[in-house]
Amino acid sequence: MARRSNGEGTAYYNQERQRWEAQVSYKSNAGEAKRKKFTGKTQREVNRKKNDWIRNLDNGLLPEASKLTVGTWVDRWLEDFVKPSVRTKTHEKYSSCMKYVKENFENVLLSSLTVPDVQRFFNELLRTGGVEHKGLASSTVRGVRRYFIGCLEKAVKLGLLIKNPVKLTDPPRLVKEEIKPLNKEQAKLLLQVARTEAVQSLMNKRKNAEMSECDVFCAVYIALSTGMRLGEVLGLKWDDILFEQMTLMVRRSRVSTQKGVIIEEPKTGIARKIPIHQDLVNALKTHRKRQEWHKKRIAELYDDQSWVIGGSFGRNYNPKHFSSRKYKKLLQKAEIDKSFTFHDLRHTHASLLLLEGINPKIVQERLGHASIEMTLDTYSHLLPDTQDVAVQAITNFLVG
Repeated sequence: MARRSNGEGTAYYNQERQRWEAQVSYKSNAGEAKRKKFTGKTQREVNRKKNDWIRNLDNGLLPEASKLTVGTWVDRWLEDFVKPSVRTKTHEKYSSCMKYVKENFENVLLSSLTVPDVQRFFNELLRTGGVEHKGLASSTVRGVRRYFIGCLEKAVKLGLLIKNPVKLTDPPRLVKEEIKPLNKEQAKLLLQVARTEAVQSLMNKRKNAEMSECDVFCAVYIALSTGMRLGEVLGLKWDDILFEQMTLMVRRSRVSTQKGVIIEEPKTGIARKIPIHQDLVNALKTHRKRQEWHKKRIAELYDDQSWVIGGSFGRNYNPKHFSSRKYKKLLQKAEIDKSFTFHDLRHTHASLLLLEGINPKIVQERLGHASIEMTLDTYSHLLPDTQDVAVQAITNFLVG
């Protein structure tokens, strides 16, 4: 037998179960009529739960959100909203950052997140985050915060949250990692060592002689001469090289993902043209002859897919393996610190040009940056100081 409390409408006392109960009718996302039950030891407790629930419903909080955890929503957001709209590698970057959120808030109710708790989480990532618990870089933590904001912002738009607590946190101060490009002498040394290794490899007359040293030399020379990324270099095919026009066409990139190597088109969907110098043209022609010679030696074992950097059997390389197994060996032989990545060749290209006074706009076009601001933000510390030249120019205009 159940009885209602005076003036409380749907609130009633269940004598059989010896508790107070209340029910509210509502419609689900699909438009179905449903009822929500609230229970408690006292009438006041049940009414508080019911009124809070109704207030949240009036404010746009969907009924289903009451049981939705952060971990569940992060998974849904990554799979249903992020994955269909971004590249595979970008999706992996989102997932990599959001794993920290899941580790910390996996079973926390989405509606229970507070600004202080989230702020403390970001602060801890800076101090003790990462595999070795030495703290994550400020840029990484800022990325985690940016993606977390996007994740909860979608929840707000869908009515799963009333407000986004992450937006009220303070981002960590960005500490830029210093770019350490090679100077002219180091760049020439690295290239010379790579060239020597390639020539010596050709002296090996064994049928199983690899093309890796020749590939490494060619890849390093292209990167230093053009500023191309490793994936773009490995993505070159012979018809992308316009020998007569002395131009390279960047039409695709080989990208290493968790599921293997994939081929991606440029983000803009438009190929990038990069003029090259005559010595690189000559080196590429020589490399093609070496590749043809190698193909004849191993005959049907070579799977010709027209890659410029074809590997021993024409199937090219996994970018991660090329960097760690081939390129790192070259650094050791050139006595260059192993921390110098292949991507740093791109920084070296840009740095050497800017230090020679080349217009940053030209550098931007060669690198394929979306805007000149991106180029200036990355390399502004390398731009020559032209204030003295400006002062002299004004003096000439107004005085002399």
